[in-house]
Amino acid sequence: MPSRRKAISRGVYFNWPNDHMAARKRRRSADTVCAANTVEVKELRQDAKDLTGEVAEQRLEL
Repeated sequence: MPSRRKAISRGVYFNWPNDHMAARKRRRSADTVCAANTVEVKELRQDAKDLTGEVAEQRLEL
């Protein structure tokens, strides 16, 4: 038994794959949230560029 050779308890040895899978699911769900926010950030940056251009044009008119 590999757990005996490494002096790891059976509970830890057999439960680590489940813990690893749970951590992977949490990371994947966080990646989805980040991806959704990326689209919003790109839109906000474009809006900021547009507004900067409009402000520059207004200052030139003064």
